[in-house]
Amino acid sequence: MRRPPASLCRSALSIGCALAVAPAISRADPPAPRVAWARGEGAERCPDEAAVRERVRGVVGEPVGGDGPALIEGIVERRAGQWVVRLYARDATETRSAPRELSDDAESCEGVATAAVLAIALSLGPPTIEPASTTPAPSPRPTPVRPARRDAAGEDLPAGAAMWLRAVGVVGLLPEFTPAVGLSGEVFARGRWRAVLGGLFAPETRVYRFDTRFAFGLTALSVGACYDVARAGRFTLSGCAGVLAGAAHAVVFDLYPEAPGELFWAAVTASARLTARVAGPLVAELGADFVGVPVRARFHLANESEVVFEQSPASAMAYVGLGLSFR
Repeated sequence: MRRPPASLCRSALSIGCALAVAPAISRADPPAPRVAWARGEGAERCPDEAAVRERVRGVVGEPVGGDGPALIEGIVERRAGQWVVRLYARDATETRSAPRELSDDAESCEGVATAAVLAIALSLGPPTIEPASTTPAPSPRPTPVRPARRDAAGEDLPAGAAMWLRAVGVVGLLPEFTPAVGLSGEVFARGRWRAVLGGLFAPETRVYRFDTRFAFGLTALSVGACYDVARAGRFTLSGCAGVLAGAAHAVVFDLYPEAPGELFWAAVTASARLTARVAGPLVAELGADFVGVPVRARFHLANESEVVFEQSPASAMAYVGLGLSFR
């Protein structure tokens, strides 16, 4: 709908007020007011009566065009290159007031028709304004925030995982100090706890201390849990406990080289470990395990009672490692 010029709006306002106070208009509980509208010569493309009534209804907020007296009449026509609207007010006795005119020299009659709608609406009464809603707008849902890290306490640390590769020194589980390789995976629970699953492999190594005819090695799997006791900056001190079980294997070079043997063994472990975050996910570690071996492997020669080697009931391991920690 084309917006009329400001001067045309001012004319519509003054005409609406004049028609509203004219003695021709009486509002003693009348039926719905009727608005009459006609298109004169050259105004065939202007809004018709139904369109004008609908626009007036949208402004005043009540039906128009009922069975009541014709309170307002309007006629639009094209005259001397201008659009002209004449508005009249009638009372119940059909007495018609002097005409009020609106004019516009635009190419379209939309502007003068809009001004006429405004004048008619003002003559019928003040526009209906919907009261502002008193219902408060719903509060926006807060965005979930990931818990912050707490180096001092650790309860708010999120879950995560880590993988470690270790160089291990074994004492007591084999006849001599033996280097081994360890691989460990960890799953962090929320807070300080973590579950640990690992593996250990020590290749067969000849026993030069007392008999070079034999070589011993071992393979084991471990499962356990760790608890972060303290944190300070990049460093974390943890205590761990678990179960270690596997096979100790021996190779005989002189007596029975074709028949190497493997014996089951099992142990419980308690360890202390210090980790330090190097950069990004890269973490270094240093740790020591006490190993109690209730189920020990015992090797002896076939058909002989002499024991070649038996695992110590109290053993130890120390390790250094590098890992990737995603937490």
